[in-house]
Amino acid sequence: MFFKRLRQRLFSRCRHDMNRWIAKRVGTHLQLNAEQQAKFAQAQRELVAARADLQREQAMQHDVVDSLLRADTLDRTRVTQLIDRMMQTVNTRIGITVPAIGEFYDSLNLAQRTQLRDFWARRGAGRHGCACR
Repeated sequence: MFFKRLRQRLFSRCRHDMNRWIAKRVGTHLQLNAEQQAKFAQAQRELVAARADLQREQAMQHDVVDSLLRADTLDRTRVTQLIDRMMQTVNTRIGITVPAIGEFYDSLNLAQRTQLRDFWARRGAGRHGCACR
């Protein structure tokens, strides 16, 4: 029930308020101690930064892709360069984000990990209960 309400509220708030709200709710629901809260906050900051980097990269590439699609033939070299640039951004962020998530996860006790796994298992059906994922 908690995570269902969490998903519902994700779409009714601005991103900044939403991030604070998620941190508060997850911290309360999983009963995180101060150390775990700090690690969760760091993981959350890294995820938000990774998302922002990817969105910036996509926005910069949008005009280039638009011009590529207007051409009579596809410039495969340019497409490859665009994909390489996006992958470079992803790979850079992975090196920062995954360790932060790992630190948070490793700090959870067995009961907290079980709650997290249960949530993930329920989420497997997708946002609307659709099994088409």
